[in-house]
Amino acid sequence: MSILPMTSKHSDEWELIDKIKSGDRGAFDTLVDKHSKRVLNLCYRLTGNKMDSEDIAQDVFVDVFRNIDRFRGESSLSTWILRIAHNKSLNYIRDNRKPGIIAMELSGSGRNIGETMPGKDSDRPDRSLEIVRNAAILYGAIAELPEKLSKPFSLHKLDGMPYEEIAQFLGISLSAVESRIHRAKQHLRKSIIRKLGK
Repeated sequence: MSILPMTSKHSDEWELIDKIKSGDRGAFDTLVDKHSKRVLNLCYRLTGNKMDSEDIAQDVFVDVFRNIDRFRGESSLSTWILRIAHNKSLNYIRDNRKPGIIAMELSGSGRNIGETMPGKDSDRPDRSLEIVRNAAILYGAIAELPEKLSKPFSLHKLDGMPYEEIAQFLGISLSAVESRIHRAKQHLRKSIIRKLGK
């Protein structure tokens, strides 16, 4: 049985967790299908390498399977999994001595925007030039943000994390998340206009 009482909002999540704990492989496959895209996007945003992010993502779900008994519901299951992915990505970056990517992560800038894993369009020369130009402007603006603004903004806009999960992930209040993302947008708007005007 689940440690926490089941509510209508989380009953499906806890039912899935209970099945995984009992050794149901199909339930674990369902969990992977549900969360793999966000995990891959987060790993790719931090590492900037598709193959590395896929390897890290595999390790993430191995850890999830091994440690599912430790999940206590203090945050959502998605937040718990993304925190594992975040930590594993940073450990990989540090172990492989990639200071440029570490600096980018600490500054809060992303490796890509929107659909962070590269797609077929990114292989087209004309699209690649446009993507690089627009991304360079955006990354430069995000990198100039204070970390307390860039973190929640990146988690919401790049990783698609809801405000409530960001609050749990960063250990701040929901109102603080809303305020910081609003301020980040204001800073970015001014910065991008300034950069485009040069």
